[in-house]
Amino acid sequence: MIHPDRRCRGFTLIELLVVIAIIAILIGLLLPAVQKVREASSRMKCSNNLKQIALGLHNYHDVRLRLPVGYSAGGDPAKLPPGEPTQAWHVLVLPYIEQGNNPAVTGGTAAPVASFLCPSRRTTAVGAHTDYTSVHAAAWDTNHRGPNQGSIAGVDQWWTIMGGWVSSRSSWAAAYTMTRISSANGTANTGMVAHRGLRPANYVSGGKNDQTFDAVTGGDAGGQPWWTNRAWVGIQADSDTAQFNKVASSLSLTSDYTQGSSHTGVCPTACADGSVRNIRFSVDMDAFCAFWNPNSGVIGNVD
Repeated sequence: MIHPDRRCRGFTLIELLVVIAIIAILIGLLLPAVQKVREASSRMKCSNNLKQIALGLHNYHDVRLRLPVGYSAGGDPAKLPPGEPTQAWHVLVLPYIEQGNNPAVTGGTAAPVASFLCPSRRTTAVGAHTDYTSVHAAAWDTNHRGPNQGSIAGVDQWWTIMGGWVSSRSSWAAAYTMTRISSANGTANTGMVAHRGLRPANYVSGGKNDQTFDAVTGGDAGGQPWWTNRAWVGIQADSDTAQFNKVASSLSLTSDYTQGSSHTGVCPTACADGSVRNIRFSVDMDAFCAFWNPNSGVIGNVD
């Protein structure tokens, strides 16, 4: 016979509620930490994507002795050196990032590429889209032209490496070589590939600027509209719904058209030397414009 004092006693309702409450508090404390770890992992993967693309562009340059042009004027052969491919630069770099079997390389329908997508935003289920892009410098932006931020190859605007539009074959050849890039700022202080801004509502459905990565830019030559898969020299968080108007008095942009990201406080960006820097959303705009202008000769603090 079991002694009454030695019987097993179960939890009372109050004790059970206390245990559940403690577990809930612990989960509440752990969730933010788990989310921070997940975001740190996504940002690292995002940076690795940009680095892979930048190194692919370097390999392209080693073979062709020039970089592809980001603004292709609708693939207009008259604006490019003889024999230069008229495909979008994302397609041209595919063989150099171990994606040479993508149908887009031979003119077929582009297949999704994980290295072109920010893991904090979306997966390849979205299709053949890209979160990384070349940058276009606003020709009429006089608010932030610092010293030497004038023309390259006689063109009355300032260029980015792959982003200024091509007015002639000679201007293209002069602007898009690593020799040209390293002569003023240095490759470590010059932007190459940006993290394109995109509003969260457009992550899946796509926005006006979110075309497939094989689309060429330049409506002036019958191609896709000039904004296709490009970003301006502006920067803000994806979640920022305000108009970005710090670039020029005549220019107001949403986050779909600027550089930006969903990463906390920063926008990962590939430099011309293949490194990746985290540009602050609060960056000084003069320094930011100089960073994207290989002819500026100005080295500012952008990260």
